[in-house]
Amino acid sequence: MFMQDIMSATEVRKEWSTWVDRVVREKPLVVKRTHDYFVGISIEHLKKLLEPYKFEIEIDAEKSGAFVASLKGFDLVVSGQNKDEVRKAMAHELLEYAQDYFAEFDLYYKAPNRQEHFPYLLKVLLLNDTRELERLIA
Repeated sequence: MFMQDIMSATEVRKEWSTWVDRVVREKPLVVKRTHDYFVGISIEHLKKLLEPYKFEIEIDAEKSGAFVASLKGFDLVVSGQNKDEVRKAMAHELLEYAQDYFAEFDLYYKAPNRQEHFPYLLKVLLLNDTRELERLIA
């Protein structure tokens, strides 16, 4: 691993407050515990890392006047009376899926057709409200 500043878990425990300050104010840091490695990263840096992940909604008007929307790359479909309504419904469905995914992370992450959803759904859960999520769905 080419990362610098790898600290042992014991060192991190001894210098917990300093380590957290460095992670939050400076940069991501790697911790090694026996044979396991993990990264401490601030929410700000994580959001920056996830910026490229975008959602693409496809909205179709039905002959009945209703609108049906699907999210590219996801098995999510919603319907509504207008485009605004389907965007809101999709935001709700996406948030619900993200919460389910993380509640059953081991199950979803290990499923080959769902593993790619991980960064997108992490991005969803880092948002502050559903309006932000609605704006994210383009």
